Amino acid sequence: MVIVAWIWFIVQVALGIGTVYLVFVSMSEKSELGGAFGGGSRYAHFGLKKKFDKRSKTTLWVSIAFVLSTIFGTVLFR
Repeated sequence: MVIVAWIWFIVQVALGIGTVYLVFVSMSEKSELGGAFGGGSRYAHFGLKKKFDKRSKTTLWVSIAFVLSTIFGTVLFR
């Protein structure tokens, strides 16, 4: 059970770092870092692009995997 816990922990950390990285990389170049703190909101509501690109889809799926991994770890290791 200890080996499973360590594997889960490593996967969890990798998914967390991957999610943060992809969110920061997928921010619009025009909003720069201010977009993370509420600046650059003129692109937030209607945006410049209408559909998900490859990076946005990857961010979505990595985030979903992170949430599911968190739920799995909570249920398995309580």
